[in-house]
Amino acid sequence: MTNKFKKEDYKLCYIKNNCAYFTTQDLEKQWGDDWNDAPYEYNAGDPYEGEWDILKIFFESTLNTPSDNYTIFQYSVYDINTNKVPWLEKDQNIIMAGCSIDDFIKKIIDLDGKIYLEYKINDKQV
Repeated sequence: MTNKFKKEDYKLCYIKNNCAYFTTQDLEKQWGDDWNDAPYEYNAGDPYEGEWDILKIFFESTLNTPSDNYTIFQYSVYDINTNKVPWLEKDQNIIMAGCSIDDFIKKIIDLDGKIYLEYKINDKQV
Protein backbone atom coordinates (compact mmCIF):
# COMPACT_ATOMS: atom_id res chain seq x y z
CA MET A 1 0.00 0.00 0.00
CA THR A 2 1.50 3.33 -0.95
CA ASN A 3 1.54 6.29 1.43
CA LYS A 4 -0.65 8.20 -1.00
CA PHE A 5 -3.77 6.16 -0.17
CA LYS A 6 -5.56 5.19 3.02
CA LYS A 7 -6.87 1.70 3.70
CA GLU A 8 -10.40 3.07 3.40
CA ASP A 9 -9.71 4.09 -0.22
CA TYR A 10 -9.46 0.47 -1.40
CA LYS A 11 -12.39 -1.57 -2.71
CA LEU A 12 -12.67 -5.11 -4.03
CA CYS A 13 -12.54 -5.25 -7.84
CA TYR A 14 -11.36 -8.76 -8.81
CA ILE A 15 -10.72 -12.25 -7.46
CA LYS A 16 -8.52 -14.86 -9.09
CA ASN A 17 -6.89 -18.00 -7.64
CA ASN A 18 -7.54 -17.08 -3.99
CA CYS A 19 -6.18 -13.59 -4.52
CA ALA A 20 -8.47 -10.61 -3.94
CA TYR A 21 -7.53 -7.40 -5.74
CA PHE A 22 -8.47 -4.05 -4.24
CA THR A 23 -8.29 -0.77 -6.13
CA THR A 24 -8.30 2.90 -5.22
CA GLN A 25 -9.72 3.69 -8.66
CA ASP A 26 -13.48 4.28 -8.92
CA LEU A 27 -14.93 0.79 -9.33
CA GLU A 28 -16.83 1.72 -12.50
CA LYS A 29 -13.57 3.03 -14.02
CA GLN A 30 -11.32 0.17 -12.92
CA TRP A 31 -10.64 -2.18 -15.80
CA GLY A 32 -8.46 -5.08 -16.86
CA ASP A 33 -7.80 -7.10 -19.98
CA ASP A 34 -11.04 -8.66 -21.28
CA TRP A 35 -13.09 -7.64 -18.23
CA ASN A 36 -16.16 -7.46 -20.47
CA ASP A 37 -15.74 -11.03 -21.74
CA ALA A 38 -17.52 -14.03 -20.26
CA PRO A 39 -16.73 -16.34 -18.73
CA TYR A 40 -14.31 -14.18 -16.76
CA GLU A 41 -12.33 -17.13 -15.37
CA TYR A 42 -11.06 -17.97 -18.89
CA ASN A 43 -10.72 -14.45 -20.27
CA ALA A 44 -9.99 -11.78 -17.68
CA GLY A 45 -6.56 -10.49 -16.77
CA ASP A 46 -5.38 -8.77 -13.62
CA PRO A 47 -6.58 -5.20 -12.96
CA TYR A 48 -4.79 -2.45 -14.83
CA GLU A 49 -2.61 -0.18 -12.73
CA GLY A 50 -2.21 3.55 -13.18
CA GLU A 51 -2.23 6.61 -10.95
CA TRP A 52 -4.35 4.59 -8.58
CA ASP A 53 -3.12 1.70 -6.46
CA ILE A 54 -3.85 -2.05 -6.55
CA LEU A 55 -3.47 -4.13 -3.38
CA LYS A 56 -3.54 -7.94 -3.32
CA ILE A 57 -4.77 -10.00 -0.38
CA PHE A 58 -4.32 -13.77 -0.56
CA PHE A 59 -6.89 -15.87 1.26
CA GLU A 60 -8.26 -19.35 1.89
CA SER A 61 -12.00 -19.78 2.22
CA THR A 62 -14.90 -22.14 1.66
CA LEU A 63 -16.80 -19.36 -0.12
CA ASN A 64 -17.51 -19.92 -3.81
CA THR A 65 -16.76 -17.66 -6.77
CA PRO A 66 -19.31 -17.19 -9.58
CA SER A 67 -17.45 -19.79 -11.63
CA ASP A 68 -17.96 -22.31 -8.80
CA ASN A 69 -21.69 -21.62 -8.48
CA TYR A 70 -23.08 -21.10 -11.94
CA THR A 71 -22.96 -23.74 -14.62
CA ILE A 72 -25.56 -22.29 -16.98
CA PHE A 73 -24.85 -18.57 -16.73
CA GLN A 74 -21.41 -17.16 -17.36
CA TYR A 75 -20.34 -13.77 -16.04
CA SER A 76 -17.71 -11.20 -16.95
CA VAL A 77 -15.78 -9.16 -14.39
CA TYR A 78 -17.89 -6.21 -15.51
CA ASP A 79 -21.07 -8.17 -14.62
CA ILE A 80 -19.71 -9.03 -11.18
CA ASN A 81 -18.44 -5.50 -10.51
CA THR A 82 -21.88 -4.11 -11.36
CA ASN A 83 -23.32 -6.42 -8.68
CA LYS A 84 -25.19 -8.92 -10.84
CA VAL A 85 -23.64 -11.62 -8.62
CA PRO A 86 -21.28 -11.57 -5.63
CA TRP A 87 -17.57 -12.24 -5.94
CA LEU A 88 -17.84 -14.78 -3.12
CA GLU A 89 -20.81 -16.51 -1.51
CA LYS A 90 -21.99 -19.49 0.48
CA ASP A 91 -25.08 -20.05 2.63
CA GLN A 92 -26.30 -16.44 2.74
CA ASN A 93 -22.74 -15.12 3.25
CA ILE A 94 -21.76 -12.85 0.39
CA ILE A 95 -18.91 -10.57 -0.58
CA MET A 96 -19.80 -8.09 -3.29
CA ALA A 97 -17.63 -5.94 -5.54
CA GLY A 98 -16.69 -2.72 -3.81
CA CYS A 99 -16.26 -4.43 -0.43
CA SER A 100 -13.72 -2.69 1.83
CA ILE A 101 -10.52 -4.38 2.97
CA ASP A 102 -11.73 -4.49 6.59
CA ASP A 103 -15.10 -6.02 5.66
CA PHE A 104 -13.42 -8.57 3.38
CA ILE A 105 -10.95 -9.70 6.05
CA LYS A 106 -13.65 -9.85 8.73
CA LYS A 107 -15.98 -11.97 6.59
CA ILE A 108 -13.24 -14.40 5.55
CA ILE A 109 -12.00 -14.85 9.13
CA ASP A 110 -15.54 -15.09 10.57
CA LEU A 111 -16.14 -18.02 8.21
CA ASP A 112 -12.99 -19.81 9.41
CA GLY A 113 -10.92 -18.71 6.43
CA LYS A 114 -7.36 -17.42 6.42
CA ILE A 115 -5.83 -14.15 5.23
CA TYR A 116 -2.26 -13.77 4.00
CA LEU A 117 -0.80 -10.28 3.69
CA GLU A 118 2.45 -9.17 2.11
CA TYR A 119 4.90 -7.40 4.39
CA LYS A 120 8.12 -5.60 3.60
CA ILE A 121 11.07 -5.49 5.95
CA ASN A 122 13.95 -3.23 4.92
CA ASP A 123 12.43 -3.00 1.43
CA LYS A 124 12.42 -6.80 1.05
CA GLN A 125 9.14 -8.65 0.60
CA VAL A 126 8.71 -11.47 3.12
